[in-house]
Amino acid sequence: MFADEIGRSRRADYVGWRGRPVERHYSAARRALRRDIERRISAQTAMSRRLCETRDIAFLDLTHTDKVDPKRFWAVDGFHPGTFGYVVMADAIMHLLFDGAKE
Repeated sequence: MFADEIGRSRRADYVGWRGRPVERHYSAARRALRRDIERRISAQTAMSRRLCETRDIAFLDLTHTDKVDPKRFWAVDGFHPGTFGYVVMADAIMHLLFDGAKE
């Protein structure tokens, strides 16, 4: 759903993208898209955490970590983990598997 298709009061809840963005609006659109993705990731993470808790499964949340500088963790697109991010995730998973640590 595009922002111009919904009421003013709800515009911040949606991100729309049509064609090539005007360069001066690109960073604002990228920030809005990032906020929308973070909101969705948070909802999915909360559901996953609850599901694991009900089944007594260890849950490792790497989407909300403050242990690493986000500028190093994410790839240049700002949405996917970069090389360093994958190293951090692999290390956390190995720690969970071999040391039995629970987040």
